[in-house]
Amino acid sequence: MNVISMDAARLPRILGAIFYDLIIVFAIIFVAAQWFPLVPVSLQNTSSMILVKQLYMLGISFLYFAYSWKRGGQTIGMKSWRVKLLQDKLPQKEKQKKPVSWRQCMVRYLVAIISWLAFGLGFIWIIFSPQHKSWHDMASDTRLVVIPKA
Repeated sequence: MNVISMDAARLPRILGAIFYDLIIVFAIIFVAAQWFPLVPVSLQNTSSMILVKQLYMLGISFLYFAYSWKRGGQTIGMKSWRVKLLQDKLPQKEKQKKPVSWRQCMVRYLVAIISWLAFGLGFIWIIFSPQHKSWHDMASDTRLVVIPKA
């Protein structure tokens, strides 16, 4: 595939991939949270246990996204919608060959959370950005492209 011929992914396609990935992340968290009932009842609703559970779920979802992005630049939802994550600051020939770094994955994940907490403004930014990049694309030096049909 020629990177130059790939167009920037637009918001509707990205939201479609996000919806697919949400279903998968909920299923993964459901399975990963099976140990929660094993915590003694006296500790269940303490603020520290609630924080541990939230951080655990964020960590599990981060691992799903980061592993997918590192492995091939695509989550399952991104594959379904033909969207791929590429590094943005590399020469054209290397963009598809070199996977994103763990640092880029972490920055992208954390800024995406901030984008959602800001009522989705980081995603809506794609509409106004000349390069069709979200806040987390800009922060992590990555971009989402549409993979042409074979």
